[in-house]
Formats: sequence, C-alpha cells, structure tokens
Amino acid sequence: MAPRPSGAPTRPAAPSATGDAGVHNGVRRTGFPLDPVVTVDFGVIQRETSARTQKSANDPAEGPVRTCIGCRRRELAVDLLRVVAVDDATGRNAVTVDVARRLPGRGAWLHPDPRCLDHAVRRRAFGRALRITGSPDITAVIERFASTETLDSPGQENR
Repeated sequence: MAPRPSGAPTRPAAPSATGDAGVHNGVRRTGFPLDPVVTVDFGVIQRETSARTQKSANDPAEGPVRTCIGCRRRELAVDLLRVVAVDDATGRNAVTVDVARRLPGRGAWLHPDPRCLDHAVRRRAFGRALRITGSPDITAVIERFASTETLDSPGQENR
C-alpha cells in the first residue's frame, strides 16, 4: 500500500462488532480480528463515468440515435425512415412511411435499405415495434422501397 500524502482526507472503516466502538488509535477497524487497519484515501479515488455520460459529453450536437428494426443497428435518426401504424378504411392497421416525421403515434425506424426491410418482414418486427396486434399491412412501405429502388438503379438516369 502506498504511503498517504500528508493532509489528504481519510475515512475510517466501519465499526467492529466487538463492542469497543471499533476505534483503535483514532482509526476504526473492521469486525475481523486479523484484518489490518483500513483507511481510504479519497484523494486517490477516481470515479468512472457511464457510457451514456461519456457519449453525450463528447458529441452532444449529433442528434437523437434510433435503432433500425431490420438490422438492429443504431444510427442517427436523420439517416433512418420513420414508419407508423395508421388505421386503414377496413379497420386493420397499416404501416406507412412518415416522411415529415410528424404523424401521431408510436413510430419505428428503418434503414432505407431493402435488406433491412426484408429482415424486418422475416422477423415480424413491425408488429412488435409499433405495439400492434396481428400482422399489419406493410404494402405502403414496400411500395416506397420499390419506388426508391427504380430511381437508384444504375443506367436509368438518362432515360
């Protein structure tokens, strides 16, 4: 044990169970007769910060982070599509893409990648993420992905 610097505050250990109030030469002893005197040097103790505190302290201006329901990766909300459940004319739940990110209700987040959509469909993640019973109608989301795929396909920009 390293020597304590002079003037550093110390705190004695808990009192002993022997009834002598646990004090010996001004220092409290633990209840075990073979334990040495325990002193704590508060000048040496360093507190660890949580991962949440460290992350927010490093980059507070990045924005909110959301989890994709397809691949389960965390990304900034501006990089993901927000989908919400709305009631359609038949009384069933339908999932639609919230382009303006202003529709009421619980939203779920999805990468604009067809693989993430495929993963979310196979895992039946829309119902769980939006907390709705049954399998929702996701044709609007599929159509949105199909329309962006045709615009992004190579060789189509000059036609």
